[in-house]
Amino acid sequence: TTSGGEQRVEDLEDDAVTANDDDIQIKVIDLPDYGELYYVDGNGQEVVIDGSSIFAENTDVKYRLTADFFEDQRFDSNDLLEEFDKDFLA
Repeated sequence: TTSGGEQRVEDLEDDAVTANDDDIQIKVIDLPDYGELYYVDGNGQEVVIDGSSIFAENTDVKYRLTADFFEDQRFDSNDLLEEFDKDFLA
């Protein structure tokens, strides 16, 4: 659920079987290229989510953009001129 209480993910198949009413565990298998996902544990510590992290379905997962994004993002207007026509005006 989001901080506003909106449910974003649902498992209809699991919800239909009452014998499976245990807490659903989440594992993120595709992490963001830039930034990181994290949550705050019961001790108030931030836990960065990696490919091996497993956490409860009601965990409030957050996203934070990290410095590596800004290191890899460059813009050169000459790239546009090479990609398009030399008459292209930006």
